[in-house]
Amino acid sequence: DQTRAMTRKVFFPALKQTILERKALEGEDIAKQTMSEIGERFQNCFLKRSDYIAGDSPTIADLLAYCELAQVPQALGYHYENLPELESWLESMSQLPHHDDVHKSLFKLGNMIQIIATKSRL
Repeated sequence: DQTRAMTRKVFFPALKQTILERKALEGEDIAKQTMSEIGERFQNCFLKRSDYIAGDSPTIADLLAYCELAQVPQALGYHYENLPELESWLESMSQLPHHDDVHKSLFKLGNMIQIIATKSRL
């Protein structure tokens, strides 16, 4: 449930602001704070004992959590800071087969958000 908070509190508000309302992202500090809090809880709960949620190789649990935790960095360009186990896990997950194919739409959305945000700042 905590990883879903990333979508509710950071990702959807950013999409609403940039795509629907065509304006620059607001509340970047709050979004980054939310990311940090959720990321730290995830790291401390799941990644202190092993490289993946349930052991030494990825499972469906990793795939589901990755979708939630990676969408904000991929689409908005925000990054988790000072969370080395989480960063390592995100990097490992991004190297899985077919990762880029599966995330093409998210990467396109990220480009759109960045273009709209840049234009609205001008």
